[in-house]
Amino acid sequence: MHKDIVDKLSHDDQSPATASTGQSQDVAVIGLACRLPGDNNSPEELWHFLANKYDACSEIPPARWEAYQRWDAASTRILANVTKRGYFVDGIANFDAAFFEISAKEAEQLDPQQRMSLEVAWEALEHAGIPPYSLVGSDTAVFMGVNTAGVLEDQLILSATSDSFGRVLAPKMGGSLVLHRLFPPGTLDLLILFSSCGHLFGFLGQGSYASGNSFLNSLATHRQSL
Repeated sequence: MHKDIVDKLSHDDQSPATASTGQSQDVAVIGLACRLPGDNNSPEELWHFLANKYDACSEIPPARWEAYQRWDAASTRILANVTKRGYFVDGIANFDAAFFEISAKEAEQLDPQQRMSLEVAWEALEHAGIPPYSLVGSDTAVFMGVNTAGVLEDQLILSATSDSFGRVLAPKMGGSLVLHRLFPPGTLDLLILFSSCGHLFGFLGQGSYASGNSFLNSLATHRQSL
């Protein structure tokens, strides 16, 4: 934890709920799920991957160049000289909309991060042994940090105008600047986790779900190709 938060927690008095009930304020992480490069789609797979010191860096998939090739073949050659490798999550386009009771039309317009977050949240509950529908009507909080800088309007970046860039990126850049000014480097992810844990203090027996998503599809530049 960030030192400032640790110091504050260590000196704060007990919450009213703890003082009156004598119950512990311990927080238990009971369910985990993930989608990470290297085909790491579960905590167990990630642990095995890290324990064996594997590297998730790989060649850029050919499909990532398709939008550029349709627009201008020269752009592909230029970008290929910039970078040839990266970290990629497979199966971004795979989403069972019917399972989540979402129409196919609506699913096409969802941010890939939102689709992935739904899947991972469901898996985290299963990993915890909690039937997802058992939480309906409960006081379960959701805290999530996402990065939306990689989503533009439904068009190629190469064909975007300065106006269209401004409409999409200006509010995102403004929001990022606010977060940059408010939080020291490396503390925003901690804020999500701390907010989730803090919600439990004084509300023992309830639950929180914390998530972070920074998927950026920077090369497949057409929104519908995500």
